[in-house]
Amino acid sequence: MIWPLLLITLGILFLLNNIAPERFEFGRMWPVILIVIGLVKILEYFNGSERPDVDAPGRRPQGGDTRAQDGATRTDAPAGGEGEDG
Repeated sequence: MIWPLLLITLGILFLLNNIAPERFEFGRMWPVILIVIGLVKILEYFNGSERPDVDAPGRRPQGGDTRAQDGATRTDAPAGGEGEDG
């Protein structure tokens, strides 16, 4: 996603440099490229394209669901008679 916007930004800067070189000098306008890169990265983050996978190990499920993801169920009593006296 960053490369198309970077090419468009470069094209606009070069066009402005050709139309009005005294006003839009490329040597002074290069920080615009860094600003566009930063804005694209922020938009990618908020759109979720660079967020870690939700099903990644160690992550809690979203939406308040605290059940195990693999279908296992929790029980209060130990399975198989473990922990019984006698």
